[in-house]
Amino acid sequence: MTYMDISPLGIIVGLFAIQAVSMTVSIGLIILFFFMYDTSVMVAVFEYPLPIVTTMLLTLLSTSLGGYCSMLFTKKSFINPFLVGLISLILNVWLLSLIDFKYAVDYRWLLVVTALLIIPSSLFGGYLYKHKST
Repeated sequence: MTYMDISPLGIIVGLFAIQAVSMTVSIGLIILFFFMYDTSVMVAVFEYPLPIVTTMLLTLLSTSLGGYCSMLFTKKSFINPFLVGLISLILNVWLLSLIDFKYAVDYRWLLVVTALLIIPSSLFGGYLYKHKST
């Protein structure tokens, strides 16, 4: 593996795919949770385990999609999905540090599990692409 295997365009496309899916799903979840929890939707999103687990799973799925999309540009090497997962992990930790981990205090273990699974999730997306194309 050399630096020639890295595709900046693939990494950017993977990160944009993650963000597009995350934003779309987040809007849908907020609407769904609004109907489920009525006016206390923001309290419910950050205090009850179902919304937190749902958000965690959707984060991992969107990261897999980002790894899949980044593999479109480098068909042999898993470096692009790895870098997409690493950058996504760094951005997620940075964003959580901006809000001082205030939300989901009782569920920090879910944040740790998500952090541990982001890079493998992205690599899994790359593996799915490689498996599909063979």
